[in-house]
Amino acid sequence: MIVPFLLCQITNAQKRYQEILFSKIDTTSNILYGSAINIKGQNESLHLDIFKPPLGDKERYRPLVIFIHGDDFVSKIKSTDFGTSLCTAFAKRGYVSATIDYRLGIELPKCNRAYFEAMYRAQQDAKAAIRFFKKNAEEFGIDATQIYVVGVSSGAITALAVAYMNNKEIPTEIDTKKWGDLDGNSGNAGVSSSVEGVINCWGGLPSKHWIQKGDVPLLNIDGTANQTLLNDSVVEEYGFKDGPKILHEYCKQIKVSSSLQTFLKDEHRLSYNNIRADSCIQLMIDWLYQQMFTNNNKPQQALFKNLHTVNIFEPNIILSTMEKVANWQIGQWDTKGYKYPKWHWANAAGYTGFTELAAISKDTLYHSRLMKICSDINWNTGPNRFFADDYCIAQTFVSLYMQKHDESMIAKFRLQADSILAQAHTESLEWKDSINYREWAWCDALFMGPGSLAYLTTATNEKKYLDLAVKLWHKSHAYLYDSSEHLYFRDQRYFTQKEKNGAKVFWSRGNGWVLAGLVRLLNNMPNNNIDKAGFIKIYLQMAAKIASIQQSDGSWHTSLLDPSSYSKPEISGTGFYTYALLWGLNKGILDKKTYWPVVAKSWKMMVSHIGENGKIGYIQPIGSSPETIDENSSEIYGIGAFLLAGSQMYTYMSKK
Repeated sequence: MIVPFLLCQITNAQKRYQEILFSKIDTTSNILYGSAINIKGQNESLHLDIFKPPLGDKERYRPLVIFIHGDDFVSKIKSTDFGTSLCTAFAKRGYVSATIDYRLGIELPKCNRAYFEAMYRAQQDAKAAIRFFKKNAEEFGIDATQIYVVGVSSGAITALAVAYMNNKEIPTEIDTKKWGDLDGNSGNAGVSSSVEGVINCWGGLPSKHWIQKGDVPLLNIDGTANQTLLNDSVVEEYGFKDGPKILHEYCKQIKVSSSLQTFLKDEHRLSYNNIRADSCIQLMIDWLYQQMFTNNNKPQQALFKNLHTVNIFEPNIILSTMEKVANWQIGQWDTKGYKYPKWHWANAAGYTGFTELAAISKDTLYHSRLMKICSDINWNTGPNRFFADDYCIAQTFVSLYMQKHDESMIAKFRLQADSILAQAHTESLEWKDSINYREWAWCDALFMGPGSLAYLTTATNEKKYLDLAVKLWHKSHAYLYDSSEHLYFRDQRYFTQKEKNGAKVFWSRGNGWVLAGLVRLLNNMPNNNIDKAGFIKIYLQMAAKIASIQQSDGSWHTSLLDPSSYSKPEISGTGFYTYALLWGLNKGILDKKTYWPVVAKSWKMMVSHIGENGKIGYIQPIGSSPETIDENSSEIYGIGAFLLAGSQMYTYMSKK
């Protein structure tokens, strides 16, 4: 079950973060958080000021509010009166707060491109600051899952871009070759730069469509006399045409949590009036408190502390849960190194889940990490050319290629696939003479191999690779499939083995590999393919069988037909089944009335086994048959299975 998170008791929390608890606070100025090349071509150091409750504060992990100043991307005024007042007010209520520098300057002539690039650089720096705090969360006493950004004017534009701009939304005017990718090079790479909410003070976006269903909550603050970005109509200021009210109305339309507060007669800033400033800050305090403690829209802190109080089927909660789990795995890689070679099948299976997460997350960390991994191994598969395990990673190569269209990403695997195609594939699949190094003689191979070949057909439009995947699947199916049980034996050694209860030995993750692999094959098979109907038939048979043997807690144990002998739930098999069944629901292949209760139970079970730090246990270690496991058993392929399941659950619930 979920480990209780260290937080003050709710009776204290109801005062903390709303009311002033401390008369004095600790401040530290000009902390270096990064550096980057500015518009003058010089390396510019970036600093922040931090505001914290006093040393005697017993709260260990506190939410962080980052203030981003405004003034048209030109004035270096990190310590504005309003910013200092805001950060002080939050720190007195128990938050940690900070105000940051970022690269300034508008290249002439002033135009959309110049302002878009100023925004782009600023959001790169803000993300570096967020990553700085996440890397140093223990030192500063920060809850890294509770970071919010507040921006004023150009700082608000920056804050909005941090939360809502993804790779597809980068304006074409921006020279990314000059300024780098979305995360930039300002420092603290390898850590997520996601935030949990945005406060937009009279800022705007080039397009309201940057905000998508499932995105983080937004508070909009504006003045009714704002002539720079009107709150109730479209006025373009160097390309930033959608102001606070437009963003708010659009958020309501797509069901993203949003609030709007306007100040009568104020223009593109608060009037220089302490009462107005205090009212604005109090509005922020009340809104943030609502996000953290009363809204079901606030996933991470609420989810991992009080699972029963949130809706784990909300799209934004699903996504945040996926990110939490993925971030734990990245943290393991960064602190302990890779347990297996980067090309290894265990990692490669995990990467398939990271690929799906990268496709739906605003955080570019996941895509960047996958690119780095593949670049590190120079887009090479494992050493054994015809061993399906060793070319499972090609699924990631091809998926990334379909985004970047860089032939070097798939050139080596394409040659390898041609060499696989040239083999006769006439050997028996009996488990002898290292047959697994030449044929798909074990059920795991049906995840590792077919997807790589099928995705290559999608990427290159060369049908021969999909045809090979179909041919080799049929061969394995004919040998390993039990037509009476509608399950696959792991390999020939298990044909006659029995469980303690006398049942045949059918391994949970092994059949999870098959069903998930079948889905990935079907995903790349056109509807007019003559073999597709046959594969759908296998899918429906397996889906019905798997649903019928689900355990009461929503899981599948390591042994499918003798679950009582292995009494613990097993996450990797459960994740693959949840992924495959949700895929069928999303495609309209499975009946909602029959299968939704199955996946709802399995999703709830998996989420309930996520620890406070994002770790999932109960993942069976590498093996070939049912084994006992416990809460400390965790493996990257199980993380991948969970992320695959989450991606399909996110898709399914986003349709609601």
